[in-house]
Amino acid sequence: MNKIKKKKDGTGYWIRISLGTNPLTGKREQKYLSAPKKKELDEKITKLKIKYRDRIDSPDTNKLTFEMIVDLYIEDRHKEVLDGNLAVTTFNEEKRRLKRDIIPYFKNVDISKINLQMIKDYQSFLKTQPKKNVSCKDGVIKDGKIVLVSNSTVNKKVKTLKGLLKFMLVKNFIAPLPLQAIKSLHEKKKKIQFWTPEDFSVFIKYVQEVEQDPKIIAMFTLAYCTGARISELLAFNKNDFDNHTQYWHIHSAVVYDQKQKKSIVKLTTKTTKSDRQIKVDNLTHYLLKPLIDNSTSDYIFKYSEDLPRAEHYASRFKKYCRLAGVKTIRFHDLRHSHASLLIASGEDRFTVSKRLGHSSTTFTETIYGHLFPDKQNSITSLLEETFKKDFKKSVQFCAISSEKDSKSEQKKRHQER
Repeated sequence: MNKIKKKKDGTGYWIRISLGTNPLTGKREQKYLSAPKKKELDEKITKLKIKYRDRIDSPDTNKLTFEMIVDLYIEDRHKEVLDGNLAVTTFNEEKRRLKRDIIPYFKNVDISKINLQMIKDYQSFLKTQPKKNVSCKDGVIKDGKIVLVSNSTVNKKVKTLKGLLKFMLVKNFIAPLPLQAIKSLHEKKKKIQFWTPEDFSVFIKYVQEVEQDPKIIAMFTLAYCTGARISELLAFNKNDFDNHTQYWHIHSAVVYDQKQKKSIVKLTTKTTKSDRQIKVDNLTHYLLKPLIDNSTSDYIFKYSEDLPRAEHYASRFKKYCRLAGVKTIRFHDLRHSHASLLIASGEDRFTVSKRLGHSSTTFTETIYGHLFPDKQNSITSLLEETFKKDFKKSVQFCAISSEKDSKSEQKKRHQER
């Protein structure tokens, strides 16, 4: 391998590394790397060796730091986003946990000595940490006591760490670990919040009285009457809506791109099942039609060249909840409200799952199972109706048998006397 050389202008260092033969083209390839400092260049060289480990000499794992491996893992996960196998929101959450929580704890750890006890210790450490938010960066205090992070938060962070460790195992950076031995903490099942049709009626009537922007009214109504995610609503393209049949093809979502610092349209949905066609009711169609006809953009909820962020509508929704005097729920809870409306109307799990774009009916059952009516009474009624004649005969038989037993018992007592 070539040696690291100093740039002639003195601005840093560079090296040209041979990547060996490309298996597709059969041609030899080289890669030029440069950095202002030798240490930074060394890190780049190590990462490059890992990336092309099948074509060049394996990297010296002694030079690898925990932080470098995290960067490689993030790159690997980002490829899954580009391939449409991982949601951008999930990727951003994982990246935030890795950078903010996992790296600070493990940054000085010797990679070769990572073991199961370290993971258990990290889980225990997380359980002692205070809950923080934007307004309480030092920790949330309730009734004079510091509130600790929830088991749900601990589980999410440990799950992210497990994902990183699996990556390290595949790359042979660490010895095999029985990760299944790390059990998730018990989580209290959160009760979902939703509105009844009466709640939404009060809310939307108030909004119609005070709001001048038809997009706001249409957005809230479309959310409640379709159960679509806010990312799907923002991506509503007039070319995806059939005015005649009133069917909306949901196949894209708006996400916020951290690099570009703006909202972008992703031509894939959260899951493959989220790509669906749903019918819009007449009232919602009435609100959408003028927006579709008059919009200069294909995206009817767009205000300028850039698409709005979800917070644009979510913040207004929260404001109007308060002013309308209805129970305050999150914007996403309009999706739960639509699901509860479907269930109350007698729709089955499959229909609800398909309309909401869930990955499976099992997922629908997990979230909304308690809302579905109990079928126990209808099952027993069905059995009674099916075996009605036999059931009556059985009752009569039992009555006759009982009467005979009673007489027999009385006769026995009389004889004993």
